[in-house]
Amino acid sequence: MIVGIGLDLVKRSRIEDAVARHGARFTNRIFTRAEQRYAGERANRVLHYAGMWAVKESLVKALGTGFRDGIRWRDIACGHDDLGKPVVTLSGKALERAEAIGVGTIHVSITHDTEWSAAQVILER
Repeated sequence: MIVGIGLDLVKRSRIEDAVARHGARFTNRIFTRAEQRYAGERANRVLHYAGMWAVKESLVKALGTGFRDGIRWRDIACGHDDLGKPVVTLSGKALERAEAIGVGTIHVSITHDTEWSAAQVILER
């Protein structure tokens, strides 16, 4: 049974501007060390940051909370399985909320083009 759906679309230039303006202060607040390492190993790190941003926004929409009640950006960690499929790991208040609404499986899809990144999250019991 589906317990939540979230979708987000982010313009890459928005993330690029934030990284240029705020640097590590921005990336350290939003992304885990592993996410920063992953993006840093890619030719276009900002594109990957934008995708992860979209996943995090989609996830809190699916949880029905947004970023409030103690849920923080780094409570949502983006990664990939052995085949490259995007996966999310929750911690802190995001994990507490997911457990409270009975989330058993988190489905994630990310797409990019040169200007935009989008993500969809489906939470299933």
